[in-house]
Amino acid sequence: DEDEFYASEWDDWTDVQLHALKALGTLGAREAVSDIVEALDELETQDIMETGFRVLAELGKDGIEALGRYLDGRDPRSRRRAAAVLGASGSPYADAAISKALNHKDADVRYACGGAIMERNREDKRLKLLLADPNPAIRATMAEGCLPYHAQLAPVLIKDPSAAVRRSVYLVLAENTDLVDGKMALEAIEAERNSEDEKTRSAAMRAAMAIAPEEYRDALVEEMVDENSPLEVRLAILQALEKHASEQDIEAMVKNLEVDERQLRLKSMAALARMASRENWPNRAGEVLLSALRGELIPAPEDDNAQEEQEVEAAFEEVPDLPESDEEAETEAEGGSEEEQADPEPDGASEAEVKAEAPQSTLAAILSDDPIIADVLKKKTDTVGLSPRDMEFLQLATERKKIRRRRVSPDPVVAPYQDVRRFAARLLGDIHNQDVMRALGTALGDPDKEVVRIAADSLTRFQGVEQGEGDQVTQDILEALDRTDPETRIFLIRALGAVGGEKSADVLMTFTQDLDSYLVAEAVSALDCLGVRDPDLAVLLEDDTPRVRLATARMVARMDCEECFEKLARFAISHDGFHRREAGRLLRRLNPQKANAYLLKVLEDESKKMEWQSAIEALEEINKQDDNLPVA
Repeated sequence: DEDEFYASEWDDWTDVQLHALKALGTLGAREAVSDIVEALDELETQDIMETGFRVLAELGKDGIEALGRYLDGRDPRSRRRAAAVLGASGSPYADAAISKALNHKDADVRYACGGAIMERNREDKRLKLLLADPNPAIRATMAEGCLPYHAQLAPVLIKDPSAAVRRSVYLVLAENTDLVDGKMALEAIEAERNSEDEKTRSAAMRAAMAIAPEEYRDALVEEMVDENSPLEVRLAILQALEKHASEQDIEAMVKNLEVDERQLRLKSMAALARMASRENWPNRAGEVLLSALRGELIPAPEDDNAQEEQEVEAAFEEVPDLPESDEEAETEAEGGSEEEQADPEPDGASEAEVKAEAPQSTLAAILSDDPIIADVLKKKTDTVGLSPRDMEFLQLATERKKIRRRRVSPDPVVAPYQDVRRFAARLLGDIHNQDVMRALGTALGDPDKEVVRIAADSLTRFQGVEQGEGDQVTQDILEALDRTDPETRIFLIRALGAVGGEKSADVLMTFTQDLDSYLVAEAVSALDCLGVRDPDLAVLLEDDTPRVRLATARMVARMDCEECFEKLARFAISHDGFHRREAGRLLRRLNPQKANAYLLKVLEDESKKMEWQSAIEALEEINKQDDNLPVA
């Protein structure tokens, strides 16, 4: 079908070939081997080659022999694919071809075949050939994947001349400490202590901590906190210490929180969080995270504002500001900015005369610094019909000159005192107990907006956790709602829906009347999370904003009332069918039989032809056979 090919690039002939090959494999048509080989040998058959090779492997001895002949072909891709299929086949007829592939002069062929065998059976004795392969990359890969099943070769590989191979052995030793005799392993590890290869040295340190933790702990802890030690080595020691952590190790991890290397700082905190989750509460690791959240570990500098400005500047690379538009870019390319090309100020023109020049637009007038215009705007503040949200956007517009498009650095520079507090707030969301819950609630009163948002987001994971007497966490959330910006209120509303409390539902109901659609949608979702089932909220199915309508539909789908069902069924075809598929999935969970009957009546009504397409697509969703479709 040439028209279809040019319209959508769908090659019907390739599709037919693929289906024909799969059918021949299913039928076990051994007599078709020669025809398959002939098709694969044609030019431009890469699209079907992989499928063709798999089919040949299923067609008995003749198919395996035909597949083995591709190992001697000129095309390296065909050789690799044939070797991989042979290694994965498990056919009794493939032994000779696999032996040929494992001894092939092309290292890629040996690797492809060995990798497939290892995926199928790591205990296969033929893998010993690759553990002794002349190519060090193959030895390293195979050692990391299957050395525990061929332990007799471990003493040889731990002394391998290739650092990559030794590194793989050390990584395996860290998980299988009895793989090599302890004395031999420690001698090899000692030889790596001063290695210039940081990756191999790091793997050796992990193995040392696993084999002899008490003997190496002090030395490794000292090396981890040493700022002159390579970062990769310090990270490997941290990972090893986490499995055998003691009070001393935790204190060493605390020292990492003050270092400049952000990766080490955050990984240390993540390790502390995992340790706090594993051990009985309270524990030292958890206390460290709570102290970090309160800002007790790393005090803020005296000039906090100056520090914050430096961080913002450091987040951007030192590159020229990007042009605001294509026109500006063209102007700069022609020889300078508009300001540089502007006519010089006429002789004798005073500063007042220059400022008196009329603005070119209303927005330019608003954004100007002219005191006369500023005075007029100030006088008209009470009479302009702008909402607080509009005023906020207007304020952002006035700051446009400060915000220039610049390349963001992939490695942001964040002050340790802020980084530690914010990440602690994030990690504590996975440690569910009342102490942590109360600490996160207290953090909602912090002046750092990011800490407040992250703490509120972490509280959303505390659904079902008792907050204790007095609903103090709920009170903290309610107080924060009164003093934060709309973006932060979104996180707080979500937290209120998870935490609950006596006043939560009433407060959330007031937010369903808010002018900000984002807050309304979050309030409805939070009420749904609390289990509130108010049929009066179904009126929001007719809201102007899709996000509000969809959040309401999810709530209505959980209400057990006839009126709510009818509203949800009507919702499936209203608003030009904008939510037809989402509504169809919800109706399927609610009552698919009634939903089918309702929508079939719509299809029988000639006056509702405009809604037929929406009804048909909703019916498709209702009658799908997938049982794993979620309600929300």
